[in-house]
Amino acid sequence: MQIAFRVDSSTLIGAGHLMRCLALARELARSHASVHFVCRSYAGNLNRLILESGFACHELTDLVDQTCSMDHRLWRSELIAADVKETRAVIASIGPIDWLVVDNYGIDVRWEAAMREACRGIAVIDDLANRDHDADVLIDQNLVEGMETRYGGRVSANCVALLGPRYALLRDEFRIARDACVRDHDEATEFRILAFFGGGDTSNETGKFLSGWRESTDCSYSLDVVLGASNPNLSQVRTLTAGLRNVRVHAQTTQMARLMATSDYAFGASGSSNWERFCLGLRATIVSVAENQIATARALQSMGLVDFIGTSEQTNETEYASALSRIRQKMNAMVSRDRLMNYVDGLGTSRVAATLVDGGYRGRRCGSRVDYGSV
Repeated sequence: MQIAFRVDSSTLIGAGHLMRCLALARELARSHASVHFVCRSYAGNLNRLILESGFACHELTDLVDQTCSMDHRLWRSELIAADVKETRAVIASIGPIDWLVVDNYGIDVRWEAAMREACRGIAVIDDLANRDHDADVLIDQNLVEGMETRYGGRVSANCVALLGPRYALLRDEFRIARDACVRDHDEATEFRILAFFGGGDTSNETGKFLSGWRESTDCSYSLDVVLGASNPNLSQVRTLTAGLRNVRVHAQTTQMARLMATSDYAFGASGSSNWERFCLGLRATIVSVAENQIATARALQSMGLVDFIGTSEQTNETEYASALSRIRQKMNAMVSRDRLMNYVDGLGTSRVAATLVDGGYRGRRCGSRVDYGSV
């Protein structure tokens, strides 16, 4: 079986799309699939992670601006034609493709339909439900209002729709940490907080949070700050944390699951990290750093699963300082760790991979599988 992923990353786009595709790619590779990635080489891309994971990475030219990979409405017909031509040329050099997996907010039914003859099946990973798709399998791991119906008319009747956080595409490390129930510190003597606002963090939530941390009067907390490789503010973060007691900075760590599992509370962006935190029962205060994160953040807040403090335009150091001062009170009123863990069991990647390996081509299977986990 040969699989090709069409996904992009950059400072602006972030790392989330690529990281979840890599998680799925690793699971498919265990089923002896040959995996290839087709990506543009935007500024701040993480294509090296593909190579470090042992997969082939075929880089396209910089013909299309990276904003096009964030909004399908920006793709004019000539840009679609150019991207299709380049991608088809790559696929032709690879050989017959069983699945073309697309994780790109810029791509819609126009691109997908044009790629039909280049592959046996198309799987689309989406979060937005804001455009039509020509897909055999649709994966949306989110919790939002109207999830069961919001893709109505967006995909064909015989598209297999895998909906809900039980299909969250998480890396193995989260399942392993969950199974091991890692808790290697004494909560009575050290209360550990984790701060991670996404790979790019273009609104510099990390800087705002750390300024709020410095304002906070409670020095009994311990803090781990995680930055992605595409974060341009590393030097500022190191300056803000210089001399602070019990504060550790991790740049592009490979130990995210361990850090989450050994933390008591988190501050972070609403995105794929939601499901990583849920998998490990980590309660959190979240902010939406992109418009497409708002609906999920609001839904999770309405269900009492997170503390949502608004968009990146609404946050500042004072807001973070206030949120820090309320942690103990918030935790007493928040959802239990067990309830969070019931939503995401860490096996979503295996479920999605099994669907692809077992078939799922158009006309062979149909219907939707909506699984939100326990409530």
